[in-house]
Amino acid sequence: RKYSGRGLRFIDPQISESAKVRLTHRKQSDIMRYILNYILCDGKYDENFRNCQDFAADFFGFLAGLPPDKCKPFHALCRLTYKHKKYNFLYDPDI
Repeated sequence: RKYSGRGLRFIDPQISESAKVRLTHRKQSDIMRYILNYILCDGKYDENFRNCQDFAADFFGFLAGLPPDKCKPFHALCRLTYKHKKYNFLYDPDI
């Protein structure tokens, strides 16, 4: 809570979902590789269309092993255009 409140990093943090990490390979180096794969496979960013909420939904679903319909962006407007890309975490972008 030291980062939440008026004038701090987060005004009103809310936890919308929670689940255990189900990945077998989950060392810090594994997680970094997954994130690099994701970014290098599709590095596009758009505030209205492909943003940090899309990444958070994909990452949460990937870590927890959830199906796409169980992990969506928090904001209703982001959910309208969201298309999961969890598979990008797994694949080497050079292939």
